[in-house]
Amino acid sequence: MALPTWVSSAPAQSPVGASPFASCVEATGGNATIIIPETAELSVDGEAFSEGDELAVIDAAGQCVGHLTWSGTGSEALVVWEVGLFSESTAGLRPGDPLTLRIWQRRTDRVFTPANSSVEVVLDTSTSHLNETFRYQRDGIYVVRQLTVHPSSDS
Repeated sequence: MALPTWVSSAPAQSPVGASPFASCVEATGGNATIIIPETAELSVDGEAFSEGDELAVIDAAGQCVGHLTWSGTGSEALVVWEVGLFSESTAGLRPGDPLTLRIWQRRTDRVFTPANSSVEVVLDTSTSHLNETFRYQRDGIYVVRQLTVHPSSDS
């Protein structure tokens, strides 16, 4: 099942060559896990993800609530965090929020956001404990089979 994942938000800005996701929220209490198995197909404009590329989930306010740096070998897991259960922080996801992705392609130093691209995510839903929608659920498990980023023609 292919699921659209972008929602409106402002484009990310970062210093050239620096990760735009360095200030991600961590350990707020509730969380979910996005698993990207070694067999998953990940691409940006037809080009496979490379070591050092980064994938992040952004909340409605545009704050990073989980990210990973792609190693290029083996399976990866990305933990996304719920709005602060044990802190005053307002950053984080609420049940039902979309899992909005941003991708940083290290080689080109480009950040792909809803403003400059679209993405298609295909989830593995082969067993009942895996989530079928790309919306936050506490303790949810999402297994990505395919993630394809399509830059806009004007980006």
